[in-house]
Amino acid sequence: MEKEKTPIGDFLNDTGEVHALWYGFYSAWYTLDQDKLSEELKKDIDENHHYYTAGYFIGRGIKKILALWLHKKRETKNGK
Repeated sequence: MEKEKTPIGDFLNDTGEVHALWYGFYSAWYTLDQDKLSEELKKDIDENHHYYTAGYFIGRGIKKILALWLHKKRETKNGK
């Protein structure tokens, strides 16, 4: 009897998905020059663009939270 696939069980179960998520996250912080990537990585990103996009937005969210936290910490330090 074959197990039923679940969304959780199917999440990041392939290296192409992991690559796409990681490079999406990376591109939120740094400029990603896709011309320098191998054909395999380009294919992973193209085939799993939804993971790339999710990684990008996760990275942007963390970046914004960090910026707001540092700004608030600086304001507190300066007595504002």
